[in-house]
Amino acid sequence: MASEKKRKTARMAVSFITAAATIGGIVSVKYLSNWQQENIQEIAVSAETPSAACIASLQENFSKSAVRQSIPRGEGAPVIVIPGFMTGDTYMSSLAGKISDHGYQVYEWGGGMNTGASAEDVAALEAVLEKAYAENGNKKVSLVGYSLGGVYARELARKYPDKIDKVITLATPVSPAADDEKSLMRLQNLYTMFHGDETSQDETAFREALRNPPPVPVTSLLSAIDMFVLWQEALQPDTKLSENVPVSGGHVFMPFSGEVANIVLERLSQPQDHWQKISATPYCGERPSHLSGPPPAKP
Repeated sequence: MASEKKRKTARMAVSFITAAATIGGIVSVKYLSNWQQENIQEIAVSAETPSAACIASLQENFSKSAVRQSIPRGEGAPVIVIPGFMTGDTYMSSLAGKISDHGYQVYEWGGGMNTGASAEDVAALEAVLEKAYAENGNKKVSLVGYSLGGVYARELARKYPDKIDKVITLATPVSPAADDEKSLMRLQNLYTMFHGDETSQDETAFREALRNPPPVPVTSLLSAIDMFVLWQEALQPDTKLSENVPVSGGHVFMPFSGEVANIVLERLSQPQDHWQKISATPYCGERPSHLSGPPPAKP
C-alpha cells in the first residue's frame, strides 16, 4: 500500500514537473519571440543602420549561394581571420575557407585559442600582419574578426592604419553595457596592450575611443537575435568610412552562415580608395512597394 502511494506521488510529481516545464517553455519561447521582434523593429528604424527595405533586400540577396558568383574575386589579396573569445582557427575554418576559395590569401591570426586579453596574442597578431604585408609586396591587409576577435582587428587597424585595407567584424562588442564590468575590463586590458594606458584608465574616454572606428573602412555585422553580444553593443557610429549591417542568425553560428560569408566577400571586394557602403550598392535597391504589400486580389 505504501509503495503504491509512493508510485502515485511520483507520477503526480512527474506530471507537475512536465506541466511546469511545458508552460515555462511556452512562456520562454513567447518571450524570446517578442524580444526578437522588438529588436528587429528597433534595428530597422535605427539611424545608424540601413532602412528596413534595404535590410530585407540585403538578407534576401546574400542568403542565396548564387550571389557569390557575381562578387569580384580576391586576386590573391591578403586577409587575416581572427577568432572570437574561447574559439580558435578551427572554429573560423568554414568562413576562412570560403574567403580562400574566393581568391584571397588567408592568414591565421597566430594566437591559437583566443582566451582574452593577452600580450602574447597581440604580439603574435602583429607578427602575422607584418608577414602578410611583406609577403604580398607591402600590399594592405584586410582583417575579418569574430566577436572579441573583431576588437583585435579594430585596434590593430587603429595602430597600423597604413598597413590595413579594411576591417570587417562579426558580432563584435564595441559598446559594452554599463553593468557588464567583466567585458569592460577585458576590453580595457586589450586596448591597453595595443595603445598603452593613456585613454583606457578613464572609462568615459575609453568607451568613446573603443566605439569610434579606426581610420579605415569598417563594416560591423550585427544581429537582432544575438543574445551574447546585443546588437546595440555592436553598433558603431555611422560615418563616411564605417557602417552597420544587420544579418539574420545568432551569435554562435555567424561564422558558419552563408549569408554572412557572402556579405564578407562583397565587403572585401570594395577598393579602399573607392569604398562605398553596402546600402549604396546594387544589392540594396529599394524593393517595389507592391512586393511589400498584400498579394493582389484574384480577378
